[in-house]
Amino acid sequence: MRYSRIMKRLFCGLPMIVALACPVLSNDLATRQVVVEWRENWVEVFVSMPTTDLIANGTAIRAGLIGADAQIDFATLREDPSYILEELLGELRMATDGPGFEPMSMMAHGQFEALPFGTPFEAAMASAVCGVPVEVEHLPPEQTQIYLGAIRDIAPDKTSITLNLSAFGGPVRLTVFEAGGQMVRSLFVDAPKDTVKVERNGATESLGIITVSLGLAFAGAICLLVLAVLHFRATRQGA
Repeated sequence: MRYSRIMKRLFCGLPMIVALACPVLSNDLATRQVVVEWRENWVEVFVSMPTTDLIANGTAIRAGLIGADAQIDFATLREDPSYILEELLGELRMATDGPGFEPMSMMAHGQFEALPFGTPFEAAMASAVCGVPVEVEHLPPEQTQIYLGAIRDIAPDKTSITLNLSAFGGPVRLTVFEAGGQMVRSLFVDAPKDTVKVERNGATESLGIITVSLGLAFAGAICLLVLAVLHFRATRQGA
């Protein structure tokens, strides 16, 4: 009976334990994402990140994304953001193992009008369509999310690319797709201060960073808690 009560309290309190332990991680993973889609002769990369990340490292100002009034000008983004996107890609320096990425599309959205970003199609739409009402001409950076898409030609026999994720201000969800939209790998990259190697088959190799699957982490945490309870029970019975 005592064991039953302990287990009930443990699992009732587990969601709160997880929430208290990972509040920043869960929020960051919802706002920082990279989607990679491999094709035979090219690879597409889509990025979703808080505009404040680009403010913190100076990229947004140098690229002209932020105007003199410290606001994002949506009129410019709706008309032709190609210059800003090209400058952003130059600042982000995402490719570290060869030619850089060429710009495809870019858009900023209000954080409360964030669009789905889970597949290459959704990412392409989010980076091409403005979700901010047309009457809104300016928004402060802290209320916006940046979406951008880029492409890079790649030889059919090249099996990997290396991405620089140092511009992100927190953990990143990295999802890899093969041609046709089939997902082959989804993982979380913690403390992205260096680079990550992404294979065609979805395998990844972190260079100076830690990758961790939240599903495995949570499963491991639950196992440890169950083992602790069982040990407590055995200790009490042996007393």
